Amino acid sequence: MLCSRRLNVKHFTVLSWFSCLLYLNWVVLVIWELLGMKPILTYALKDEKTNVTMQNCQNPPLILIWTTFGIINYTEEIRQDFQQCEYKCAVTNDRRVVDSADVMWFHIEDMKAGDMPQNRSFNQPYVFFAYESPLNMGEDLQKLPKNYFNITMSYRYTTSLLKLRVSKKLFDNKVVRKT
Repeated sequence: MLCSRRLNVKHFTVLSWFSCLLYLNWVVLVIWELLGMKPILTYALKDEKTNVTMQNCQNPPLILIWTTFGIINYTEEIRQDFQQCEYKCAVTNDRRVVDSADVMWFHIEDMKAGDMPQNRSFNQPYVFFAYESPLNMGEDLQKLPKNYFNITMSYRYTTSLLKLRVSKKLFDNKVVRKT
């Protein structure tokens, strides 16, 4: 049942991302066990024809990344993070698959009020991803509809999915504390 195309919200209470290849001084970590499921830490292969990443699963769950992260196309970076996932999620930024996507992912700082899916399916979890605090996001946050997103992902421990910022230098230099 993890390979079924149409999953409900409870199947996606556990999402985790680890993106050390971004080299923008941050790493996304998500570890949350709400349904007793194992955290997802995955890597995938990209299908050049459809711009979808997937592994050997007939109907992998499809994550649609609706926005970019500034000038970065997250799809290419997340593709690197989906190689060992037992859930075999497919990742795309192709908006034409909006009706068949199992999860919709939005980077709020790059979200425009008029740039949202026309029809909201309540079977699709909408992930609200925020890299900055609300104070640093300006008035754009207030322009978004209330109760539109049902999963949050940020640096706060009270969020549905936890994202931590880690210095690139720590990984590049393999800093080890000497005793």
